[in-house]
Amino acid sequence: MKLSKIDISKMQIERAIDLFVNESDYVSAITLAAAAEEIMAVLLSDNAQTSASESLYPWFQHKTKPANQKDDARKITSFSIDALKDTHQNTDDKIDITPVLAAQMLQRALVNYPRVVGKPTDKMIAFVKWFNTNEASVFEPISENN
Repeated sequence: MKLSKIDISKMQIERAIDLFVNESDYVSAITLAAAAEEIMAVLLSDNAQTSASESLYPWFQHKTKPANQKDDARKITSFSIDALKDTHQNTDDKIDITPVLAAQMLQRALVNYPRVVGKPTDKMIAFVKWFNTNEASVFEPISENN
């Protein structure tokens, strides 16, 4: 089966949405959304366009209120995927994965996809509506016992 990079990223984003909403599988949602976001970021870069990281920084900063400067935006907004894949930097045996981290990575992929393709899919639009309705519960404080 031959698939275009755009088709692959669409499949990854839509599956990440299902995992996030229906299964609360935030690790897999982050991984799939990050893979799609990276594909789209490369395609955007090839066309001299910017990816979602910079445009989503104000949203992420507003929601999490980091003390860091904007120069650290990439580190802040890439924490979730870096923590999952970089075993050399993070020697802890446990990583705190929250719905916020998964939502952040999905948002990046959802911003990049229509920038490349022209418009989001129906499932992507439905997720944005769901997220807007449920945003407060996604950002509820997570108990230390979770």
